[in-house]
Amino acid sequence: MRQISTFRALAFGLCLWSLTPVLAQIPNFSPIPVEFIITTEDGTETSYEYASMSDFGVPLTQTVSGPLVWAYDGTGDSLMCNPGGDDLTGKMVLIRRGDCFFSIKIWHAQEQGALGVIIVNHTPNSQGGGLVNMAGADSADLVRIPAIFITWDDGEIIRQRVEAGENVTATFAVRSLTGAMGAYTYHMPMNHVKPLDSLQVSFFNTDLDNPIPSLDLNMVIKGPDGQEVVNETVTTSVDTGSFATAYFNAFVPTELGEYEIIYSNSLTNEVLTRKFVVTDYTFAADNDNIVDWIAPSDESFQNSGLVYDFGNFYYTGSEPDIATHMTFSLANPQDLFTGFPDADNFQIRLYDADPDGDGAVPNATTYDELNPNGDAVIVGFAEYILTGEEQPYDMLTVEFIEPAELDPNGIYLLMVQYNGLNAGLGIAPQYAYGGNDPVPGLGECVFTDRLYTGGWNGDWKGVIRLHLDGFTTTSTRDLPALRIDQVKLSPNPASEVLKVELRLDNPVAETETYLTDFNGRLLRSAKHQVFQNGTFEVSVKDLPAGTYFLKVVTDEGWRTKKFVVAR
Repeated sequence: MRQISTFRALAFGLCLWSLTPVLAQIPNFSPIPVEFIITTEDGTETSYEYASMSDFGVPLTQTVSGPLVWAYDGTGDSLMCNPGGDDLTGKMVLIRRGDCFFSIKIWHAQEQGALGVIIVNHTPNSQGGGLVNMAGADSADLVRIPAIFITWDDGEIIRQRVEAGENVTATFAVRSLTGAMGAYTYHMPMNHVKPLDSLQVSFFNTDLDNPIPSLDLNMVIKGPDGQEVVNETVTTSVDTGSFATAYFNAFVPTELGEYEIIYSNSLTNEVLTRKFVVTDYTFAADNDNIVDWIAPSDESFQNSGLVYDFGNFYYTGSEPDIATHMTFSLANPQDLFTGFPDADNFQIRLYDADPDGDGAVPNATTYDELNPNGDAVIVGFAEYILTGEEQPYDMLTVEFIEPAELDPNGIYLLMVQYNGLNAGLGIAPQYAYGGNDPVPGLGECVFTDRLYTGGWNGDWKGVIRLHLDGFTTTSTRDLPALRIDQVKLSPNPASEVLKVELRLDNPVAETETYLTDFNGRLLRSAKHQVFQNGTFEVSVKDLPAGTYFLKVVTDEGWRTKKFVVAR
């Protein structure tokens, strides 16, 4: 889980991560990627995620490694809030969180000779713990050694090894290859493919004495069939302790499926990989590997007015289009359910984030400030009310009340909005995420006490997907949408028969229905008798319990309705 109470700056800046191994920076504002590795006595190496110093410390430029021990101050306490204690020369040290500022703990360890510091959270993840970006205070200006923060859960794994008397080594491993960029989003519809015009990778020369006179930086792109479609090399030089960046030619994908971008170099065996998928109808920032959630701590959620919204920016292509559905996912729906609709309500809003069409999103602290004229331009509305039947990490697909019209070459912000004031629980929604690759341009957005258009520090990609017309069945983009009151389904939930009531403005020649499952797979279609107003039935007795969509298409227009089959 990622329970964090600080955000990245509004001005877009890259947080340089790779898929594997687990990389971050020390401190957070450093551009140099660092892997935290624990090596046990049997030679097993394990990488752990971490946060670091948010506003103090010196960027780590050289790998630091040493035997791992607990640090104790002059009072014999591993909180390290007091000076004095054992000689820690040449050691990497564990310190407990609590009782004093992070910076004073690190400085005390530095004074005792420590090479680096690992501060362990004092609260288990299951009780609201998580990663914390460490702010500086007392003695922050004096800190020169690297320091990170890890979760209690990970700390327990490491602690047991150390306290069992094993020889454990901790390493902050500086990596040279960094800054790999790929597509604007992980999933993009074929109709909205944009040229990948920010393909680049950087290399940091960790040698502070000798420049690199010649370095090859290579990019290979493999298509959905696994074959190379691009193989390009840029040769450059790198000064001592400096970066060199290779910029590659733009690439336009032409086929449906997953592409892989592989960056490598001629001096080390480091490889960075970026992937993206060209879809039929779906924009998605997550990478389908839904493994965790991200949220402010409950305390931060309460201090921010019980509001927490999460969303993604999506960039449209050169043609107009229509968005009809969205999908989001929660890790803790059971913790949020009260049984009262006004408390269990999630509002979904699709904003035109570039209403003046200049290709840029305004620096904004509120939704209204997304529009230079002062009123947020909302192009899509929907809501989802918890039923109490949701399971953690279910994919919750919602239809927009009216289809949303998307302009060519636009930037849209899809937000899931939750206000916990009516619930009164003080519990933050835990939005699921998958992947944290940086993207060219804005990726994520968070709203708590204000709008953070750069998202969480760490590029966490929320499962907040946007689906185009055709997602649930065949396309109806040439037909208008029927009003929401013109199509009614009952009963809902259904068990044997679903009744469809139509209230059309004019007689129609034919009515068609398309029944799809939760993932948009077409199960069956049918044609129905001619009439203007009336009811017909759709059998659902053979369907397993679950959520489905029925799309009704007439000469007058179309409408998709969600229904549930209960057993």
